[in-house]
Amino acid sequence: MHNKTHGLVVTVFFFNDTATTEIYTLSLHDALPIYYNKKSQEEIITLVDDLKDPFPRGRLSIIEGPPGTGKTFLLRSIISKVPKADVVFIPPHLVPLLGDPPFVPILTSLSEESNGPTVLICEDADSILVTRNDNNMEAISSLLNLTSGILGDLTDVRVIATTNAESTEFDSALTRPGRLSSHIRIDPLFPDEARTALEALLGKRVDFNPKEQTSLASVYREARKHGWRPPSVEREEDNIEIEVPDIVLRTYGNFYEKTS
Repeated sequence: MHNKTHGLVVTVFFFNDTATTEIYTLSLHDALPIYYNKKSQEEIITLVDDLKDPFPRGRLSIIEGPPGTGKTFLLRSIISKVPKADVVFIPPHLVPLLGDPPFVPILTSLSEESNGPTVLICEDADSILVTRNDNNMEAISSLLNLTSGILGDLTDVRVIATTNAESTEFDSALTRPGRLSSHIRIDPLFPDEARTALEALLGKRVDFNPKEQTSLASVYREARKHGWRPPSVEREEDNIEIEVPDIVLRTYGNFYEKTS
């Protein structure tokens, strides 16, 4: 299933309403060579290498940067670099549930059925990364257990979180050596970097000379002015049933129902 030639098979779990796994085949692009500054590129390569390593230096990676700098775009590229991984997208408000014992069989089954790690991706994760308080205590506890503990080792889980929060606000337990694999700061592109990215998109030289740092989103907007359009995406979708333990269904009945 992971060897389709027209794209990458990404396993996505939606925990909100049903216990259904949706399998997507997406044609994902390689964003690494041109869309980020040199320092970020080096850190991204380190992150990808650690995702492929069965003995990672850490299980948590944080991608930080202002809106529009290409964090989600980067996630698509990272996924394309680890085709053996099962990728699970989870919203921040459901992260506390992952630390509950009933969910261990779900994560364990993913680990047993895959030739690679289970990568949990949590976008806009500001609330679960900042210093602990009454509102995020359970979420951070779950994250700590998953990224440096027996549960993480048992399930081979890796977590990639994106955030707009400044690194000075992160909970110190999350960023300690042994837990943190990578911390990537993505800043707006310098004028020459922005021009290089635009010319790569268009496949030709253009007169584009921004006077200050420019977001990746602005580069794409400029590319559209020159006639560029996103490539078409091939997508195949299928639904399969997840084996959800009965205790999970009893405990979290408002979130789950078995598929028929």
